[in-house]
Amino acid sequence: MASIESKHIHSAFDEDLKEIFKLIVTMGGMVEEAIGQASSALQNLDGEIADSVITNDKMIDDLEEEVHRATVRILALRQPR
Repeated sequence: MASIESKHIHSAFDEDLKEIFKLIVTMGGMVEEAIGQASSALQNLDGEIADSVITNDKMIDDLEEEVHRATVRILALRQPR
């Protein structure tokens, strides 16, 4: 039978993983939208849309960095002893 502390640790770990999952899903949606906009910009030779994709790419990069930091944090906190 798992102790209360063990259940808390597993619950906290699950919550951490859920947060990373949410970030990845959000980032995936942003990338999907960016690909659609980039395709549209190319098809229509629309520089304004292309500029928007480039500008929004910074937000995707920032989100990727947040996922990276959260993942490293989890690995550091949850590593076996």
